[in-house]
Amino acid sequence: MKTRQKILFLLISLALGTACRIFSVDRTKENQVSTAGLKSATATMGANAGKIPTRAMTATAGSIETALPTAKPGEIRQWASFARASSQFDNPNWSASQAVGEPDVFECGDNIRAWASLDDDTIEWIELTYRTAVTPTQINIYQNLNPSQVVEVQMTALDGTKYNAWEGYPEKVETCPDLMTIELELTKKILVNKVRITIDQRVSGWGWNEIDAVELVGTPK
Repeated sequence: MKTRQKILFLLISLALGTACRIFSVDRTKENQVSTAGLKSATATMGANAGKIPTRAMTATAGSIETALPTAKPGEIRQWASFARASSQFDNPNWSASQAVGEPDVFECGDNIRAWASLDDDTIEWIELTYRTAVTPTQINIYQNLNPSQVVEVQMTALDGTKYNAWEGYPEKVETCPDLMTIELELTKKILVNKVRITIDQRVSGWGWNEIDAVELVGTPK
């Protein structure tokens, strides 16, 4: 049986249930949806902070089960069909493949059904691949332990071009499990089939940030 020390600051509100955080990313300028200023997936926290302007953040309480609406006309919602990561704690438990498919962890805490990196004080990434390429409108990241230490969310188009969807800092949140939602409005049609999430576990000292699932929403070709 695996044992790991964990520093959990977010357990106070466990009895209150889960909630979601919504991060709206304004893409009203075409040059914001480009490779210009793209941050490396292993860049240190805050190196390019502020390069995505007019980012608004609001927090909305609600259960994971009811937080997301059904697909809008023309949109599809899909879960990853394949995943790889910079490292993983074990295999198959805590491996990158645990983030494939729908969420299956509904309580806050360490869980073998979520991805965890090998170490708990490093910069790490997990890349999810989806069967159908879409022009993205939303990315939903389900985290079940020490959310959120996500510092970058990057998308890869079919032609290999990479786009930054969001970047920021680790922050303390009052909800666990936590649903991080990134809303995207693009002025340029791009077909994305991969999402890469970078976490920085060095800064806050909270320990492992585990990711259970990642949903990609958008309009197919």
